[in-house]
Amino acid sequence: MKPLLFLFLSTSLASCCLVSSVDCNCEPPAPDLTPELIDWMKPYQETTMVALTDPSGEIDTLSIAFVVDTEFCGGDECGSECERRTAQLSFGNPPATLFVMAYENNNLQIRSDSPLLDYHAGSGSLWTSAGYEGEYSDDFSFGSDTLEALQLFCTECGGQPVRGLTISRTIGPIEWIDADGILWKKL
Repeated sequence: MKPLLFLFLSTSLASCCLVSSVDCNCEPPAPDLTPELIDWMKPYQETTMVALTDPSGEIDTLSIAFVVDTEFCGGDECGSECERRTAQLSFGNPPATLFVMAYENNNLQIRSDSPLLDYHAGSGSLWTSAGYEGEYSDDFSFGSDTLEALQLFCTECGGQPVRGLTISRTIGPIEWIDADGILWKKL
């Protein structure tokens, strides 16, 4: 009987969180995005198409698809369902797709099939993957406006369809550099 009781107790107590995360004295991440991240994603909710022009005057469009969902965030035994907002940016000429994603309460990411840039809104820290550089600016000049912006630049582009992207907190995507090095700006 004692071995059976020992086996039962050891398997049931193997997890410190028997019923809830409170049992572990852990605090799961906040499930909602911060107001700052909601601001960064708002322009993508409000439009499905952006007109762009290159230096020669050619006009192209950028299509935007916006999704709000949740994902599990935190540790195995100390997590929660966290809000995630994703904007899919589809460039037409040449064809390319990037994603701008707000996730885990306070993080903003630009990605293709893997993360290219991560911005932590609370601390202002910025991370880029190999072959890319990023920059945060609170005084980016765009026409007559001064904007808060994130810039992503490809330094080792080897076949990448997008060599650069600039997004603004208030107006979303404002410029991108295609595979040929042509700068396209929002009209």
